[in-house]
Amino acid sequence: MINANNSENLFSGFASDYDRMIDWEKRLTREAPFFKRLFAERVSGKVLDTACATGRHALMFGSWGLQVAASDASSEMIDRARANALNSGYDYGNGIPGS
Repeated sequence: MINANNSENLFSGFASDYDRMIDWEKRLTREAPFFKRLFAERVSGKVLDTACATGRHALMFGSWGLQVAASDASSEMIDRARANALNSGYDYGNGIPGS
């Protein structure tokens, strides 16, 4: 049984495989038009990506010039999100806080 109140254990060891399980290029290409329309209508230039996992959506939002804050209950996912940001050359600054 999964204890939803202990997400740190739920995702322990999972973060390193998460990005390999998803075709991010295909997924973000498919989802980008929806988010662009949504943000054009409702966003003031700032986005909070909760449950950001490895930060792929946050990275996309930041590449559009939005100010992004991303968080996740799993410190391993946050570590992977930071690594993805560094590997992409994008500087989140303090946009990915510790969990």
